[in-house]
Amino acid sequence: MLIQKQANEINKKIRIMRNFHKIILTFFAFAFALSISTSYAQETEKASKSTDFSKHYFFNWNMGFTDFYGDMHPDKAFLSNNMFAGGFNFGYQFSPVIGSRFSISSGRLLSSSDYSVTEITSNYQYDSDYLRYKGHFTDFTGQVMVDFTNIFRDNSDAKFSFYGFGGFGVMFQNANVYDFRDDEIYDHPHNGTDYGDYDQAVMVFPVGFGAKYALNSNFDITFETSMRFTDNDLLDQTLGGDAAFKNDRYQYTSLGFTYKLVDGFGPKFTATSSVFDPYFYINTDLGFTDFFGDLHPDNVFGNSEMFAWGVKAGYQFDPIFGARLNVTNGQLLSQSDYKITTATASGMQYDTDLLRYKGTFTDVSGQLTVDFTNIFRDNKNARFSLYGFGGIGVAFHNGNVYDMRNEDIYNHPHNDTDYGNYKNNIIIFPAGLGAKYGVTENLDVTIETSARFTGYDLMDQTDGGNMMIKNDHYQYTSLGFTYKFVKAASAVLGGSGEGKMIRNHETVTYKVTPEVLQEKGGKVAYEISVTFPENYFGRGAAVDIAPVLKYGDQELALSTQTFVGEEVVGVEGQMVPYETGGTYTFSGEFDFTPEMASSTVEVTPVVYVPKAGTETTFKNLAETQVKIADGIIHTEDFAGGNEESLLADSGYELETVISKTGKLYFPKNQYTYNKRRGLNSSKNAIAARVAVDEFLSQGWEIKNITVNAYASPEGEETLNANLSENRAKVADKQIHSELHRLIKAKNSKINMDNCSDVDFTVVGNGPDWDGFMAALEASSFADKSTVLNVIKSAAPAKKEAEIKNMILIYPELENILSPLRRAEVAVNCYEPKRTAEEIAALATTKPEDLTLQELLYAATLTEDDEAQAAIYKTAANLFADSWEAQTNYAYGEILNGNYTDALTYLEKANALAPNNATILNNMGVIHAKQAAWDKAKKCFTNAQNLGANENYNLGVVAIQYGEYDKALELFGSRKCDVNVGLAQLMTGKYEEAKANLSCAEETCKTNYLLAIIGARTANDAEVFANLKKAFEINPKLKGKALNDREFVKYFDNEEFLSIVK
Repeated sequence: MLIQKQANEINKKIRIMRNFHKIILTFFAFAFALSISTSYAQETEKASKSTDFSKHYFFNWNMGFTDFYGDMHPDKAFLSNNMFAGGFNFGYQFSPVIGSRFSISSGRLLSSSDYSVTEITSNYQYDSDYLRYKGHFTDFTGQVMVDFTNIFRDNSDAKFSFYGFGGFGVMFQNANVYDFRDDEIYDHPHNGTDYGDYDQAVMVFPVGFGAKYALNSNFDITFETSMRFTDNDLLDQTLGGDAAFKNDRYQYTSLGFTYKLVDGFGPKFTATSSVFDPYFYINTDLGFTDFFGDLHPDNVFGNSEMFAWGVKAGYQFDPIFGARLNVTNGQLLSQSDYKITTATASGMQYDTDLLRYKGTFTDVSGQLTVDFTNIFRDNKNARFSLYGFGGIGVAFHNGNVYDMRNEDIYNHPHNDTDYGNYKNNIIIFPAGLGAKYGVTENLDVTIETSARFTGYDLMDQTDGGNMMIKNDHYQYTSLGFTYKFVKAASAVLGGSGEGKMIRNHETVTYKVTPEVLQEKGGKVAYEISVTFPENYFGRGAAVDIAPVLKYGDQELALSTQTFVGEEVVGVEGQMVPYETGGTYTFSGEFDFTPEMASSTVEVTPVVYVPKAGTETTFKNLAETQVKIADGIIHTEDFAGGNEESLLADSGYELETVISKTGKLYFPKNQYTYNKRRGLNSSKNAIAARVAVDEFLSQGWEIKNITVNAYASPEGEETLNANLSENRAKVADKQIHSELHRLIKAKNSKINMDNCSDVDFTVVGNGPDWDGFMAALEASSFADKSTVLNVIKSAAPAKKEAEIKNMILIYPELENILSPLRRAEVAVNCYEPKRTAEEIAALATTKPEDLTLQELLYAATLTEDDEAQAAIYKTAANLFADSWEAQTNYAYGEILNGNYTDALTYLEKANALAPNNATILNNMGVIHAKQAAWDKAKKCFTNAQNLGANENYNLGVVAIQYGEYDKALELFGSRKCDVNVGLAQLMTGKYEEAKANLSCAEETCKTNYLLAIIGARTANDAEVFANLKKAFEINPKLKGKALNDREFVKYFDNEEFLSIVK
């Protein structure tokens, strides 16, 4: 009766505690899923009714209970053997119907009898009513999912779906079988002893059904139940039974929530902003435990590691502090490595070297996190962080202490017997360190290690020991993944964002283009760029940017620009997305007055929250006016004056080679030459030979004579090579003979005694394949395509044979092959030229005797500008239809400052040769000299498009438009140039500008610009010295300097005033 009473009482306690765990943890899963989903729904679309489907990854977290179906108590399973379990799934949905996932489940299994023990039998090891099985498992499976409802409907994104799943994997179990009556581990024949428990790894085949309900486009709530079939009948160490299935199996029923990554794992990690946005997050981790107790305090690391896993849900308040709820489930172990060599009859309970502790736990704790790295850095969203955490919670612990010698549960005085094990609910104090690495903006990889300090010293049923810390504690080290819901927190807690915008106002940047305002044609144009960082602009806020030009005691209000958040209605302005921010520009123009030369541009950013029916409160976003530009200058007026004009090429060649070619033809497979036979007797061949003779007879200096001989390609390759060599020799002999005859002829003009001084090049080229293919393609032969295809497709070694075959079929091919059996003799001679002295003399005495090319060349032979201009004018008059002559005359007029006359001649040249780069360039130069910069730019650009190098001229134009960086880019590596120095000055590169201006040709302009550099760099001596030099060259500059705002700080300086007056 006593045993019966104890059994009933303990069973009752077990059920109450087990159900308490399930209720608490299941409620946590459901509540967290609902809260996150509801908040996230405020910024994401509800699950749509669209037929569109997007492939996606997904995470699922679940908690529930197991039911074990074995042989020990086969008729007492469902709802009597349920135990707590939890799981994690990661998968990919390929289509509306088919998906796959990787699943991890971990929990406990139980098979216990509700029978009352009324009698004791001597052979109780087979009386399964007196036995109780309890195990701890973790299974890993791959599963395929099928959405049954989407098979029969068009709406793939409906809120509700019913699905099935199945797969296979492996299950790892650690278990015990107990005798109800004396708490001893049951010594069953199948139990391979393992210090009082047994471990197994078995194949598992999950099959189940589930239902899901979509809260929004990202979140689902899921309910699943599945049977895990195994390939093993000894999970409960009992064979047979009367179950319908031979092997043991277990059922897992769970409630969970799924997060669907409809946009992938998040944007690529690019976070470099100091702006931080709070977020919710979920973390899942796997790792191992180490137990630190009193049973074996010197045998911990490397000897007591056990598997564990955990789930965390948290909220990051700011870059440093966060809070999270943590659930960890796993096993604990403390065991000895001592070998048992003797057994004592008494006192064994104190011989801890012979004992082994093993427990399972689930702890639930609230923790605060501190990001140490964000305390010391500006980039609050950096990829890597090191953090610490600590908190308080409760651990639900179930353990046993075993005697290693006989596998009996150790009957320690502290062990309140609970059917072979004991349970504790223990207060814990977790404290640890972690590191995280951002894979994407949403996904982090984490590694953590923490100690769970407790307020209890009897987890291993042993007190005291020699540990430094009195109470037992355990360590958990894990690797995990964190998914951050970066939108959800801002949607719920962000509000209008007004306060956050003011706190982070320094992250807003302003830029004026150009950086220093410039006057152009009495107007000053400006463009202001405002950059709002990511996660900054409040969804319910609006900002007015009001720039003001301040000069003296006056202000000029410029155009105001309004920016609004995503949720603002009733206010017109540029919408700024909260998540991405962005850069926005607005521009304007105002009239310039001399008083504005010394001025500043400032902006007053005002933030407010527009709400209908309430009075709007305006707040200064930056708490003061922000200066974004300083002064208005017009120093770029010094640009230009030395634009590059172009001369047309004279076209004159100092050396001209003239060639004449004759051909000698040969019979098939022969290299004998007879000028009266075959093609040699044709009019064309005779005329070509006569032309070569007459060309040589002129007596021009011979550069060289080349002989190239060929064979038609239908013959054998070696034969053709030798044949072409012999034909080349015959042709060489023939031209030698002919040249010798011409040298010895009466009244010969050839100034040589023999041919020995002539350079002869004689080459036999073998078969003329290229010539044959070209002649065939150009012929009117009807079947040429057929012949060409046959030859092109034939292997190289078979081409000769194919041609022979084609000749048999098409005898007319001989007409194409015959001209290929030839030798070509080319005579190259230097054309006689006037000397440079003769050309120069005729250019001024009898220019009409010169060609256009000679006359334009003559102008390049003198360095006298007036003489050159005269020659160009003569050429323009003698060759009125030559654009080169008109252009080069205009070039001289540009140098002399006669821009009107120069433009007239250029217009004539343009009529003769439209779209000519040289003409357009010179027209652009004239427009630049006349300060018509728009026309100049157009001409230079058109010339550049036609191939002229206009970088320098366009660089000068760019200065006039205030594009100083572009000008420097166009100037390239040019040094010692006044315009390069001016552009560098305008961009603040004062040392580079000074170097270029100092080595440039000294003019009043270079000295004046050097004085400006002195003023900007506060070098008074350079200001005064360079102004004096400039005024010595051009005294008119004194009036400009007196009112130039570049020298505003010297207006009261006595030395400055004495120089400019």
